[in-house]
Amino acid sequence: MNDFDYARMIEIPINSCDVSVKPRAAAKFRFRRGETLKKTLMEKINSDAYEAAGDERESSVEITTKKAERRARRKNRFSVDIVTAQAAVVAILVMTILLTNIFWADSGINTLLAGVFSSGAEKVEDKAYAEFAPGLPSRTSEITLKEGVMTFSGEGSVYPICDGKVAKIADLGDKLEITIEFSPSFSAVISGVDFAYYGVGDAVYRSVPVCYSDGGEVDVRLYSDGQLISDYMLDNGSIVWQS
Repeated sequence: MNDFDYARMIEIPINSCDVSVKPRAAAKFRFRRGETLKKTLMEKINSDAYEAAGDERESSVEITTKKAERRARRKNRFSVDIVTAQAAVVAILVMTILLTNIFWADSGINTLLAGVFSSGAEKVEDKAYAEFAPGLPSRTSEITLKEGVMTFSGEGSVYPICDGKVAKIADLGDKLEITIEFSPSFSAVISGVDFAYYGVGDAVYRSVPVCYSDGGEVDVRLYSDGQLISDYMLDNGSIVWQS
């Protein structure tokens, strides 16, 4: 058994160190120089260890070359390049969506975004007046019809003739004029009432009074797309269309 094996057997403490080698210009000599230096250093340290009296220690050397460091830097740089590429793709997609929104209003992306970010308000269906079956505006007073204008007087409630909503309330001196919308193209205007039971935007119903008259004359006009409707008649408590 030689001194080196004996040192291993009795577990004598081992010294270690790192040596960084600056590479030469030519890559083909880089590895050889590192290996030569390692071999020389190992021989020197082991030779000194054998000659030292009473100090039997084994030495080991770990060589770290610039080649390994550069590999690590290249790996990190590759990871950064992937992240940069992903960010560039996202930016291109965002720019494509913006340009599509600007120059193509009916694109599939615009339709999708409109559906996602819509307020959820229900779109009102536009129905022609002839599709409605309206009732009379008064249940207690006699109603006369002349050239499309219904007129009645007396104290009592006034009904909206169809389900709809209050679109406008205007003052007419000491009286009120109420506009009720049944669809985007069909509406009624009630003039000469004294009190309104509902405010603008409120829903109203055919069977529930919308306003009140204390005895004066009340006029009710029906409109289709802003034009006065006159082709109807009153029959048995209902409005009957003539065309």
